[in-house]
Amino acid sequence: MKLTIGKMAKLNNISQQTLRLYDKLGLLRPYIVDKKNGYRYYEYKQCAKLDMILHLKQMGMSLKEILEFFNQKNPQFLTQKLKQHINSIDSEINDLEIRKKTINRVLNSLEKYSIAPKDSTITVEFLPKRVIYKMNTDLNFYDYDIGVYEKILRQLKKKLIEENKAKLYFYNAGTRMSKENFLNNKFVSHEIFVFVEEEDFSCQKLDYIDAGLFLCIYCDDFNKEKKYINKLLHKVKSENYTIVGDYICETIAELPILSKENERGMFIKLQVPIKID
Repeated sequence: MKLTIGKMAKLNNISQQTLRLYDKLGLLRPYIVDKKNGYRYYEYKQCAKLDMILHLKQMGMSLKEILEFFNQKNPQFLTQKLKQHINSIDSEINDLEIRKKTINRVLNSLEKYSIAPKDSTITVEFLPKRVIYKMNTDLNFYDYDIGVYEKILRQLKKKLIEENKAKLYFYNAGTRMSKENFLNNKFVSHEIFVFVEEEDFSCQKLDYIDAGLFLCIYCDDFNKEKKYINKLLHKVKSENYTIVGDYICETIAELPILSKENERGMFIKLQVPIKID
């Protein structure tokens, strides 16, 4: 029984335009083309080949690949192509998982920002153990302005790209100063870091910040950090706290759209681990 192109299209839930394209590419020729009027006619048995075209297309194969398979009539070719598409799908799934994880990290950051105490607030908080990916630099952060800090961030980003982790972790970088420099009011720091999940890395650049009590002060301007460090030191002395570890500058949120001249606007939490006697 002959089927017009319209009936063939309707029978298979596709458009007549699709059948014309398949004809043009040589994927599925009409059974008969009327020489007088150019009408295309198909047979029911051709639905089997059309099903295969649609099925392979649904699995991600291009029309060019499908035509190549039909021409070669080699199942090994199909196996190879489908394995390539599996690998491509796995890669896409991995990229989507990274994107989702990145979005969740930013949402978590924004939530922290929304509930954080106002600028200059001092608190004592218990903070859990944290994992950091760190990088050392020859430059002392405190000797330069935000422009040099941005330059150092490019170096950190390059390192994370080498680890294939920049998409997920190049965000909210912090700095660390030794306990000795902090206590001596010596503004020297050569270490920059980002908080990470340990299972995402297999390298020696990871370090750990132990859980414990931290004396913290919240700060809404990168340029206030030195002034606020002195406030922390004053609080340590007035309350007779014992410093038990390195000073941390943690970025809670980066909001350049809220800063002047499109600089990296940062809301930061300056913190130092303490022991209360």
